[in-house]
Amino acid sequence: MNVMVAVLAAGSGRRFGAPKLLMPAGEGEVLLTRAASLGLSVGERVICVLPPDADLHVAALEGLPGDRLLLLSNPDAAQGMGTSVAMAATACLSQGLHSEGLLIMPADVPTLDRRLLLRLIEAFAASDGCDAAAALDPQGRLLAPAILRPGLLPEIARLRRDAGARDILRRPGSRVVPVAIQDMSDIDDFDGYRRWARRLGWDRERLPEIAWQADSGALPPPDGQWRVGATLAVSYAGHGPGVSGVRMATMSRGVRRVLFAGEGTRDRLGLLRAAALLSLGDENC
Repeated sequence: MNVMVAVLAAGSGRRFGAPKLLMPAGEGEVLLTRAASLGLSVGERVICVLPPDADLHVAALEGLPGDRLLLLSNPDAAQGMGTSVAMAATACLSQGLHSEGLLIMPADVPTLDRRLLLRLIEAFAASDGCDAAAALDPQGRLLAPAILRPGLLPEIARLRRDAGARDILRRPGSRVVPVAIQDMSDIDDFDGYRRWARRLGWDRERLPEIAWQADSGALPPPDGQWRVGATLAVSYAGHGPGVSGVRMATMSRGVRRVLFAGEGTRDRLGLLRAAALLSLGDENC
């Protein structure tokens, strides 16, 4: 079955404190590349809807086949998920991306796997004339991932704010095939990410080399930093290659260390990865 996949990856991750989808998800992977790879494993092409300032996200995706990826930056992401779903539908229509269905999937659900996506696609294909097949949680709620018939795309392209396609699928007369799932918990904050990372073994990745400095005891939190668990991750132009850090004794709010790296895209991706892996290894958290 010819399926287009839309990966919803435009959220700001404010509660997380850092770009959530750039957190490690296995050796050489981040949550975003894991989701995009899943989409590529079941779909002809994948549309990744990214946040407005997506240079790091784009760089993280460089290792995937570019001829099958369409990267879109959503300037209205703060208005809700519906704007990202609408952007994906609009891209399918405007660029003539023909398919037998559009599969909408989140990027921050660790339990998503190829088996579940194939179950959705197979349920959709076996139900002639249905509007969609969607994940159904134990509370009876229809959730993404969901696959939608192409005839709905013009209406979906007009969606706004946080409704997604749910209102369309729940209205009287809609034919939706439910596919029961046990757990579709997304990652909301670093504590939640830590639980999943330890469960799935993402915390066992070897740490990159870090040049540690002495604790100054008075280093102020710089502007523009990311908070990744117990780590402040700071990027600035004056830093040379690699990641360096200071183990802190006096900073507040549970900060244990500050890591520094340069402003290059790869420097910042490495900085985030090091910060995450260090904080995943913190004991008693």
